Amino acid sequence: SWTNAAQGAMRRRVKLHSYSRLHKFSEQKLAGAHVRCLSYAYTPQSGLGEDDIAPETHWKLLADVISQCPNIKSLSVKSIYQFLSKGVDYKPWSRDHHAQTDNISLVYPAIKELVDLEALVFDVDLRVPRRSSPFPELCAILPDLHNLRYFQAILWRDKFPDAREPTSPFPDRPPPPSLKKLALHIASPYV
Repeated sequence: SWTNAAQGAMRRRVKLHSYSRLHKFSEQKLAGAHVRCLSYAYTPQSGLGEDDIAPETHWKLLADVISQCPNIKSLSVKSIYQFLSKGVDYKPWSRDHHAQTDNISLVYPAIKELVDLEALVFDVDLRVPRRSSPFPELCAILPDLHNLRYFQAILWRDKFPDAREPTSPFPDRPPPPSLKKLALHIASPYV
């Protein structure tokens, strides 16, 4: 019957616009080698998705789902509280600090294993204070993504760089030669 073929084709592109949809996708065991494009957006209070609040295991669940989809060619991860605007006070919206950025590094090994990955969009709000910066950690896996052609990320600049600091937090390895387009959106309270 054509039903199985149609369902397989429809599940190649997966858009999950809330934590509850990510959780449901995982529970229903819909992840697999058939997924070629995965888009996940966790944007509470933004009007872009549902307003559910993710638990602390948020990033672990996303890492598990990515690991179950080894043939992803295009991955988009977006986690932003509000539209970027100078007029928005951020603090009232950061209700779940831990779910927002803690344990985000659990996702990096799963991304690193995506050997067919060609496009990566990683627009994650990293304004919540952390002990270490997740952006250099993300950059460290880029050289291992040999087929990556497009990389987009938001770089949050929450303080001015210290000119006295002798070492760079970024890896000393260049990005893969396949990388043709880089889009960095620099967001800063100083702009």
